Amino acid sequence: MECVCFHCSKLKINESNSKLLQARQIKDGKKRFHAVWSLCKGKTVCECSDDGEDEMLVEGGEKKHGHNGCGGKQPTIRREGLVLYYKFNEKSSEVCIILYYKI
Repeated sequence: MECVCFHCSKLKINESNSKLLQARQIKDGKKRFHAVWSLCKGKTVCECSDDGEDEMLVEGGEKKHGHNGCGGKQPTIRREGLVLYYKFNEKSSEVCIILYYKI
């Protein structure tokens, strides 16, 4: 749950990231998952495409779909027993509002 966006369910990190491309090349599933998770776990915002367009042109005239993340803020997710809790930290000018939800 720490790897995907809370709102659009896409990976939090842009697919054109060089470290993500290296992590995808790992053959062992557990090591590959850990590599992707370590890249995504610290992201607090779902990354948008660099150009903001739905499709990007690649060399040779082929079209490749961009990441098209939503740019939404991500909650922190905690587990207590079998219950998952997510918390949004919304900072206003003077007051910090913390919302707890039970999944």
